Amino acid sequence: MAKLGKVTKALSEVSAAANRAARDAARNQLRTGEGKPEGTGTGSKTRLDLGAIGAKTAGQAKTLRDKIQQLNRIEDKDSEKAQLLENAIAGLKKNLPTSVVKKVMQSLKPDMNKGGAVKKPAMMRGGMVNGKAHMYAAGGSVMDNLTAGQRRMVRAMAADNKK
Repeated sequence: MAKLGKVTKALSEVSAAANRAARDAARNQLRTGEGKPEGTGTGSKTRLDLGAIGAKTAGQAKTLRDKIQQLNRIEDKDSEKAQLLENAIAGLKKNLPTSVVKKVMQSLKPDMNKGGAVKKPAMMRGGMVNGKAHMYAAGGSVMDNLTAGQRRMVRAMAADNKK
């Protein structure tokens, strides 16, 4: 029986060493770029194509932004350099999707008002009264549904807090 325990222990040590060696070999393949680790799938062609297009448009968007900034720094808009920049900007705008051009233009004008509905001031948390959480708008009161004694106590506490 003792021999069986030693054999089992030796087998588990050998299998652990083999697993460790396989992991190290996979890491080395990754590090050297020879192959992918086992269990890694392949990317779909559509996803890879979209990734390549996204990388290309990101580079073109950065170029567009840089050229617009250069054009804004030029004082003489009739100069040859300004004309070349305008032509390059027009070409980039033509080749890029409109959503990318819009993002670039918005990033150049961060102080511009984006419009939309005017928001009301948010309700503030008013604390607990009678075991209920109360909300109030900027300095409101939480005196609703209080007895006379409770109202007196709240007023006294407010007066103490003001001192």
